[in-house]
Amino acid sequence: MSVNQILEQLGIFFRPGFLAPDECRELIAAIDSTKSRRGGLYHQVDKVQFDDTIRSVTETVDKVSGAALLKERLLALLPELAQHFKAPIEEIEGPSMLAYSPGDFFLPHRDSGEGDVEGRKVTAVIFLNSPESPDGGYEGAVLSLFELMSFPGAANHGLPVEAETGLLVAFPSHLRHGVDELLRGSRYCAVAWFR
Repeated sequence: MSVNQILEQLGIFFRPGFLAPDECRELIAAIDSTKSRRGGLYHQVDKVQFDDTIRSVTETVDKVSGAALLKERLLALLPELAQHFKAPIEEIEGPSMLAYSPGDFFLPHRDSGEGDVEGRKVTAVIFLNSPESPDGGYEGAVLSLFELMSFPGAANHGLPVEAETGLLVAFPSHLRHGVDELLRGSRYCAVAWFR
């Protein structure tokens, strides 16, 4: 049994092939050609604070070509996610396009709380490439989900998502998750939040 199958049994939502490989390549090219900035963290209401000891990643500033189509696809998934997570979901925030370079990471965190992240119910991550991508894979930058098991010490042990090009994985926004350091290559993903 794969780790993704175990995660699915624990309530995590998976949609392999949510995006086709050619759609992922087009989004990666668009991300690479769009103005970007180092990713910020929201520590206070309406205030972005850059803290590269917690999060190191590049995110696009301008709208990425193809993002509108991706948002339409995500909106079409809204009823299924609402049913799966038994949560009333009415809108989507994002998608945000992220590019990880060697040394980039995101320490374990939650996507819900106060301020700009208040009201987030479900987080969706779409992998635009994978470690085995024929046109440029990567090593590291594994997305791990925490707090899914209930044995002593389990809260500090995350289960790694097995990335596949085009895979969408969705989980409750209050679930602690993180991305370990990228060692080689470039990792691309899109992230959206359902409210």
